[in-house]
Amino acid sequence: MQDFFTPIFTNQFRRDMERMRKHGKNIAKLKAVIELLRTQELLPEKYKNHKLVGNFAKQRECHIQSA
Repeated sequence: MQDFFTPIFTNQFRRDMERMRKHGKNIAKLKAVIELLRTQELLPEKYKNHKLVGNFAKQRECHIQSA
């Protein structure tokens, strides 16, 4: 499938990734979700993809660690 978007990894994102790695988080799960989003595939139900409310109503969120 063609790329839906090309992610731009900021310095803040890189620092957050390093912090996650140091805390023993599973980085492979995050990379898998990024790849699904990059190719515009639907996220499986296990990621609990949902809309946010209030000031973030135009945003979406998913739960990677609990999946």
